[in-house]
Amino acid sequence: MTDAKPGLFRRFFGGVGRAISWLRVVFINLAFVVFLVVFLTAIFKSAPVIDVQEGSALLIAPNGVIVEQKTVLDPLTTLMQNAAEEDSETRLWDIVDAINEATADNRISALILKLDGVVGLGLVKAEEIARSVQAFKATGRPVIAYGEYYNQSTYRLASEADEVYMHPMGVVFMSGFDVFRNYYKELLDTLLIDFHIFRVGEYKSALEPYMRNDMSLEAKQANQHWLTSLWTRYTNTVSEKRGLKEGRLQQLIDNVDRELAQTEGNAAAMAVRVGLVDEVLSRPEMEDMLQERFGESLDGGANLIHMDIYLQERRMAQLPSEAARIGVVIAQGEIVDGDSVPGAVGGDTLAYQIQRAESDDSVKALVLRVDSPGGSVFASEVIREQLLRFQASGKPLVVSMSSLAASGGYWISANADKVFAAEQTLTGSIGIFGAMPTIQRGLGHIGVSTDGVGTTQMAGAGRIDLPMNPVAAASIQQSIEFGYRRFLEIVAEGRGMTTDQVDGLARGRVWTGADALEKGLVDATGGLNDALAAAAELAELEAYDAKWIQPEMSFLESLAHVFNVRQADVFDSLLGRLGVQWAALQTPYLLIDPRQQFALCTECATP
Repeated sequence: MTDAKPGLFRRFFGGVGRAISWLRVVFINLAFVVFLVVFLTAIFKSAPVIDVQEGSALLIAPNGVIVEQKTVLDPLTTLMQNAAEEDSETRLWDIVDAINEATADNRISALILKLDGVVGLGLVKAEEIARSVQAFKATGRPVIAYGEYYNQSTYRLASEADEVYMHPMGVVFMSGFDVFRNYYKELLDTLLIDFHIFRVGEYKSALEPYMRNDMSLEAKQANQHWLTSLWTRYTNTVSEKRGLKEGRLQQLIDNVDRELAQTEGNAAAMAVRVGLVDEVLSRPEMEDMLQERFGESLDGGANLIHMDIYLQERRMAQLPSEAARIGVVIAQGEIVDGDSVPGAVGGDTLAYQIQRAESDDSVKALVLRVDSPGGSVFASEVIREQLLRFQASGKPLVVSMSSLAASGGYWISANADKVFAAEQTLTGSIGIFGAMPTIQRGLGHIGVSTDGVGTTQMAGAGRIDLPMNPVAAASIQQSIEFGYRRFLEIVAEGRGMTTDQVDGLARGRVWTGADALEKGLVDATGGLNDALAAAAELAELEAYDAKWIQPEMSFLESLAHVFNVRQADVFDSLLGRLGVQWAALQTPYLLIDPRQQFALCTECATP
């Protein structure tokens, strides 16, 4: 009996092991088959026969956040996430390319702006699109905007249209530009947490929420300056486009309750009355109007072609070009040390992209498109060093600033041969900070103490359960001050100033692109096309193509890119029904810097 039991157990667990192995093989094979079927379906679905009918209207209907460059997620993250529409992204330059192609295409009779799906745009990106819309309008063809809801940034774009329509239950929501932040000093005091701040510059307010319970006077003055500058330009532009009297838009927003009372609370009727909208139309009425004006499509709707389909058709029709190339590298998001993480700029990743541009003989110049509030000082310097090496190769470097090029974003921009900013760009914020919390008081309150011995005066430095080491504190502050002086030297060298001149513009203060031009922090105002033209001139090129130098992608990402489908589109139908919430498993990344020094503008949230 005693010998039988081990044999029985072995047979039982052996059977369980074989069953698990069999199930594992079956699951892997089934998963591969399902993936193959879904992926092939996505391929064929994403590559239809495209026929652009004569007289078609091009439909610009982006979804999600308008970005300079789509976020590259690792396959596992993409596989596990249950993507919602607000998480989706539309590449700014796809919109611009579609409109530019339509401008030269006589088959396209009109442009339709449908902006309800946009959840994030920003003024600088709206202006880039607006420039393309203006070029289309210059050909004499109409531009029509239709929305069920307009916010300030989408309405700025809609104001470019010859005709603006809105749903009867819609609204144009405007509240002006503002900066409001939460402040935690009282909470930290209540929790007995000491937050040790190291910074240079009275305008470097990134850490004010941990130091105070309100915004400092210096921060209020600086923020009010750039907010007023941007708002004045916005109201003047919209008023000019819509034929409103000077000051009417400000009056409307300040007295919206009274204005709304005149239409008995009907926001759409108020928008028509004050001249923001030309007419209200329901969805069926809008469809009928479009069919009447542009004809009927083969599937029975209005003769419209979506920009995604149109771009596929145009790109498939384009022949390879032998023109010289200007590389375009995008720095989008906060700057972190090492490789990029979703939504951030990895110093090593971006440096490698710049190195690829340097070693590519077909690339004769480089445009760095910056849309970043900064971040790690070390990573910013890694990127700047690689840019200097690119310039040392004899190729010109031009910077094009998008919504943000502040702090570390300016650090990597300052030494370019030429720097362009939009008038609405937020830039500057030249300053450095560091911070460290300690919780020894809170631990003591609940009966936890820390004690020990060490061999130097720095023993225990960096532990949050001990008071801040005074030697370490003095060393950190000195290091921060050195970093600030280095920042001043970099800017002075790049902009042809003295460090004293730069210091007068620095100390953490934020400037708009228009102000930065006046102060000498940038060379000109303009968009990406202006930067490309300047790069071509510096490289003495008469003809050129832009070459977008992307981060290296995995196999799945490459396939998705080739077939113009997001990986989430491939997997959503499979995993979406399982309700997998990958976000719950993710840990938000922290800003990474080996020395814990940051050039980051946290208040730089562009309207």
